[in-house]
Amino acid sequence: MFNILAAVVGFIWTRNRSRKVQFLQDFLEVHSQRISPEMEDLARQLVVLVDDADDIIDFHVANQLREGFQDESLPTIALTSFCQYIDKIVEKFDSITEKLMMVKEEWVDVQEQQPEVSMPVGSTALPYSDENAMVGFDERLFQVVDELTRDESNLQILPIVGMGGGKSLEEAAEEYLKDLTERNLIFIRKKTRRGNIRTCGVHDILRELCFREYNKEHLIRVPRSQRIAFQVQPKYDFCFLCGHLPDRLNRIHLRELVGLRSSTVASPLVCEACNNMYPDLNRLRWVKVFDPDNDQSSETFPQHTKLWYLAVEDQHATMVDYLLEWKIVFPNTISLLWNLQILDLDLFYMDTHTLVLSSEIWEIPKLRHLNVQSYRLPDPLVNDLEGQDFTILEYLSTLSSEGFRCMEEVVKRIPNLKKLNASYQSYSGDASDRSLSNLVQLNKLESLSLKSYSFLEDITFPTSLKKLSLWSCEIPWEKMTIIDSSLPNLEVLKLNNAFCGQEWNPTEGKFLRLKVLYISCCDLMLWGAEDIHFSNLQCLSLEGMFKLEKIPLSIGDISTLLSIHLDFCSESAINSAMEILTEQKENGNEGLQVYVDGKQVSVSL
Repeated sequence: MFNILAAVVGFIWTRNRSRKVQFLQDFLEVHSQRISPEMEDLARQLVVLVDDADDIIDFHVANQLREGFQDESLPTIALTSFCQYIDKIVEKFDSITEKLMMVKEEWVDVQEQQPEVSMPVGSTALPYSDENAMVGFDERLFQVVDELTRDESNLQILPIVGMGGGKSLEEAAEEYLKDLTERNLIFIRKKTRRGNIRTCGVHDILRELCFREYNKEHLIRVPRSQRIAFQVQPKYDFCFLCGHLPDRLNRIHLRELVGLRSSTVASPLVCEACNNMYPDLNRLRWVKVFDPDNDQSSETFPQHTKLWYLAVEDQHATMVDYLLEWKIVFPNTISLLWNLQILDLDLFYMDTHTLVLSSEIWEIPKLRHLNVQSYRLPDPLVNDLEGQDFTILEYLSTLSSEGFRCMEEVVKRIPNLKKLNASYQSYSGDASDRSLSNLVQLNKLESLSLKSYSFLEDITFPTSLKKLSLWSCEIPWEKMTIIDSSLPNLEVLKLNNAFCGQEWNPTEGKFLRLKVLYISCCDLMLWGAEDIHFSNLQCLSLEGMFKLEKIPLSIGDISTLLSIHLDFCSESAINSAMEILTEQKENGNEGLQVYVDGKQVSVSL
C-alpha cells in the first residue's frame, strides 16, 4: 500500500505543497513497519485520491487532444474546470495530511525510537532534506504545472515517465529484477549466450502472496494493457481486453468518447476474469483506434485513454485464413492514447494485407516501444516540422518496421532510440529513400538489425553501436571493412546469410571489443581468422555452415573465449572444433566449452 503513494507525491507537489508532501514521504518511511488501522484507512484514501487525480488529468488532456480547441472559448472553460477539480484534490490531500499528523502525535513510543518528523500546524517550514529529493524533481514538476495550467491555446502534453534521477524504466527494471533474483524471489529460466536474463519465473509462494495483496488492496484498478486477437473470418470469441479464449464471455456496453461528451455505444465481449478485475470499465474514456475494415465481423475493439500497452496479433483458425485479404486502419484518433507506451502489431504479412497507420502515431508523447514489423510507418506531418512545433518522442527506445525511412524529419523525433530493427524485404521505394546516412545522428543507438539491406555504402554508423545483426543481405566479404572500420564499440555481430563469397580474411586491430560472433547460412569455405583478429571474443556460434572446411586452430588461443557452438555444420568444421578443445585441455584450459547441435561435447586425454 505505502509503495503506491509515491504517485500522489509527484502530483500534489505541483500545487505548491512540496513541504507537506515531504512530511508525508518522511512519515510513511518512518512508520511503514508499524501500521495501525487508522493509517491503513488513510493510506487507502490516498490511493483513491491518486485515482481521482489521474481521472482529472486524463479527462483534461483527452478533451484537448480531441477538440484541438477550435473554439476560442474552450481553453478558458477547460482550464477553469481543471483548476477547480485540482483544488478539490488539494483540499482532500491537506485533510488527510492533518489526520496523519494527529495519528503521529498519538504514537509517542514510536517517535522515541525513530527520527522525528514534525510539522507545526499552520507552518510551512517543514523538515526537508535535499538528499531525499529526486534529481531534477522540483524543476521538472514546476515545468509540468506551468504547461498544464497556463492560459494558452497550444497547451502541450508533457510525459512524466522516468522523470527524475536520469534513469530509464528499463534500467530501473533491470536493477529490481537482479535484486529479486539474488533474493531467490524470482528464478531464472534461461539466459542469453552473453549471460543476460532471457526468461524468468516466479515462485508459487510469491505468486500467491501477490494475489493476496491484490485482493486485499485492489492495486490494479485500470486495465493498462490490451491484447487484441485479430481474425479475418471470426470463428471464435476472444476477450477484447486480454485476448484469451475463455469458456464464458459477456457483452458489455461502453460509451465511446466523441468531443467533450461521450456517445456511440460499443459492445465488445469481455471474459469473466477481466470483468471481475475491472468492474468500472464504463468510467474510462473509450475511443475507436483499432478499426478492422472487415464486412464479415461486427465485433468492436475500443481502446481507453489510460492504456499503456496495446498488442494486436493474428489468431486465425486455419492456414488458409492467413492468406485472405484484409485491411486494418489506425485513424488519427490514435493520438488520443496519450498514455500509450508500447504498441506491438504482430501481424502476418502478405501482399493482400493492408495496414494503414495515421501520421498521428508520431504524436504519442510517452511511446517507448513501437513494433509494426513487416509494415511501413507513415511519414511525420511535415507541416508541423516547418513550424518547429512537433512532438519529440524522447522515451522511444525500440523501433521495428518495414522500409524504415531514415529521413531528417524522423531522426529529429527519436533522439534517444537505442534499438532499431528495419527490414527492406518488400521495399520498392527510391534509392534515396532507403539511405541510412542520417543514422549517425542517433548517437544513443546501441542495437541495429537490418534485413535484406545490401547497401553498406549508404550507411553512416553511429559509433555508439554495440550490436549489429544483418539478415539476408548478400554482401561480399570484401565489404566487411566498412563495418570493422566504423564500429569501434561493437560487442555483438550476428550474420545470418548476410555475406556471400567463399573466403573471409579479417583485418587485424578492428574488432577489439567483439564478444559474440554468430555466422549462419552462408557459403563460406575458407576463414582466415586468427586469435589477434578477435582478441576479446567470448562466444563463437556457427549455424548451417555446410561448406566451412575448418575453424582456425588459433581461435582457441583467445584467452577470453568461453564457448564454441556448432549447429548443422560440416563434419570437418566439427572436427576442427574438437581439435581446438583437445589442444586447449592439453594446455590446461578447462574453461572452454564446445556444443554440437545443442549438446556439450567433451574429449578425454
